[in-house]
Amino acid sequence: MAKNGLKDQIFKATHREESATIMGHEVRVRGLSVGGRDVVQGAGLAGKPWRPRALIDCVLDPATSKPLFTAADEAKLAEMPAATFEPVIDVILRLSQITADEREELQGN
Repeated sequence: MAKNGLKDQIFKATHREESATIMGHEVRVRGLSVGGRDVVQGAGLAGKPWRPRALIDCVLDPATSKPLFTAADEAKLAEMPAATFEPVIDVILRLSQITADEREELQGN
């Protein structure tokens, strides 16, 4: 194996993904990246909204595999009914391997 062969293999890792439904529409959901997880957890620990950022980073248009939401949608997502997105948030947290204890910290408990 070449000098950087192991590193090259590790950098081929892909995000875990699965389908979810938002208001009857199927979307793809992926886990957070390392950097995205830091941003989301940092916001939660600072008492700031973290769910909109997680949705922006992790919800994909199934037709294009590109993010469905953008930073321009953050305020609107923050205003949406929580029940609409909480099942998707659960998928994001599970795919990102965020534990129950970490989730409680995010929620300020």
